[in-house]
Amino acid sequence: MADNRNVPMRKIIDEIIERYDFDEGLVDRTLIVKKIKKLCLKEPITQKGVTSNLWECSNVGKNKEHLFTSEERKMLVTHYDLCTYLLSCSFRNSGEKNKEKTDKKLNAVIELHDKVHKRIENETQALIELNEYSNEIMTFCSFEEVQKKKHDIMIEALFLRYFKPIDEELLFDDMETKASISGTNYTDVNVEESLWRLENPIEAYCIPKEQDK
Repeated sequence: MADNRNVPMRKIIDEIIERYDFDEGLVDRTLIVKKIKKLCLKEPITQKGVTSNLWECSNVGKNKEHLFTSEERKMLVTHYDLCTYLLSCSFRNSGEKNKEKTDKKLNAVIELHDKVHKRIENETQALIELNEYSNEIMTFCSFEEVQKKKHDIMIEALFLRYFKPIDEELLFDDMETKASISGTNYTDVNVEESLWRLENPIEAYCIPKEQDK
C-alpha cells in the first residue's frame, strides 16, 4: 500500500481550500492538519499483517511527511465532519463580512447533508411500502383473462335471453351420479335418466323460455 502513497498532506490541504472556496489568507492550516489527524486516527489500516491507523501508516519518508493514496485523499477532502468543522470553527474570527460568507457555506453543506439523508429515508420507506403491497397482491389479471370473462358474460347474456337458467342442482346431481357408477353395472331408472341428460345436454338442460308458460 505504501507504494501508492504519493499525495502529500499539503496537497490535500490546498485541495480543501480550493474545494470550499476558503480565503487563503484567513486559513489556519495547522487547524486543518489537526482535524485530519483526528479523522486518520479513527481509520484502521492493515499493512503486512499489522493493523494500525491511517495517521501512522501515512508517516512515510525520511522527513516524516504524511502521504496518502488517491482513495484516502478523496475520503478526507469530502469528509462531512471535516467540512462542517472547518466552516463552523476555522473562519469565524475573521470579521463579520467573512463570518456571513462562511455561515452560508456551512448552512449549504448541512442542508445538502439533510437532503441526502431525507432522500434515503423516503426511498427506504417507499421500498417497504412496495414490498408490503406486493405481498398483499400476489397475482394480477391478464388481458386474456379479462377477454375470456367478457366472452363468458356475453354468451350467458345471449343464452338467458332465449332460455331459462340451467338447473345447476340437477346438472350437479347428474354428474355426481355418473361419477358414482363409473365402471359398474346399473339398472336404476334414475341413473339411466341422469346419463341420458348428460348425453343430450342441450335438450335436457336448455329449456326455451316460450316453453315455460
